[in-house]
Amino acid sequence: MSKPWTVIISCEHASRALPPEWVKIVGTEVQRRGSVGTEGQRRGSVGTEVQRHKGTESEGWKTEGRGQKAEVGGGVGTESDLRQGSAGASPASLPQIGQAGHAPFEHGSAGDSPASFPQIGQAGHAPLEEHRWWDPGAKTIASALGSRLLCPIFFGHYSRLLIDLNRSPENPQRWSEFTQSLTAEEKKLIEDTCYWPYWSRVHQTVAHKLSAGNRVLHLSIHSFTPVLNGAVRTMDMGLLFDPSRELEVCFCNDWGAQLTAALPAMTVAHNEPYRGTDDGLTTYLRHRFADTDYAGVEFELNFKHVHSDTWNETAERIVEATVKAVGRQLGTAGHLHRE
Repeated sequence: MSKPWTVIISCEHASRALPPEWVKIVGTEVQRRGSVGTEGQRRGSVGTEVQRHKGTESEGWKTEGRGQKAEVGGGVGTESDLRQGSAGASPASLPQIGQAGHAPFEHGSAGDSPASFPQIGQAGHAPLEEHRWWDPGAKTIASALGSRLLCPIFFGHYSRLLIDLNRSPENPQRWSEFTQSLTAEEKKLIEDTCYWPYWSRVHQTVAHKLSAGNRVLHLSIHSFTPVLNGAVRTMDMGLLFDPSRELEVCFCNDWGAQLTAALPAMTVAHNEPYRGTDDGLTTYLRHRFADTDYAGVEFELNFKHVHSDTWNETAERIVEATVKAVGRQLGTAGHLHRE
């Protein structure tokens, strides 16, 4: 009998929250944008993207180089492999978070804000577009999928302007222009509070499920800006995967077909608007776990739909199509293990 499949979901850019000290230093524009609550409370402007989700060679970060670096040290890995020389909050001490009835399955990068974050940034920065802070709509999709699939969900709790949870440990682009010049001590505080606990939780969950005799399908949920450097992105959704990993290819082919059937007026692209092998959490984990045991794919939604009048219906159809794809593809390759 083939190994059963289990699903985990992550949403690295689920929040626009910032520590209070950071908001105070950056100024009123950051405070206004950072304190906004739900996605529907604000319809941020669409503009040029300065530093986005994926690194490119022109930005000084080569995907191939990151992949090679990720192999240094080798092995499946433990928490210490991910937190070399890093002290701080133990993942075991992190609180369960989320809504009533779903709390046992949700995990985050941290619980409460630390007592003292470094004061970072300067007053007078120009207003930042919404997508610089977080991925609008991603948490809505991830939460709904977790409820339907009854699987673990991992949410990032701070804005990527503090630290980007979808960058590998050796990628300098983890830091935004507001945090890249911090001292090593200040960066370590942010890493130990926000970054390492999140990565350790995800990594350990995958390792635990594999050691229990399961295979893992990891869905990482994101959204992207409709306009990049003045160019309009025409795709509505993107599925990012590694073309050399057969399981990911097969799953995304079926997933794309289900999304197209559910939303025929929308376009679904493969490995757009980013390459599936670009630096990130799923790419890092692929170097740790075999193709036959781990499939890590990213879903990207054009967040212009989050601000449309049909957002609720669109989100529901995305979730339904995804649940169907999971059931079809993984149910035929080996039975799906529910939590």
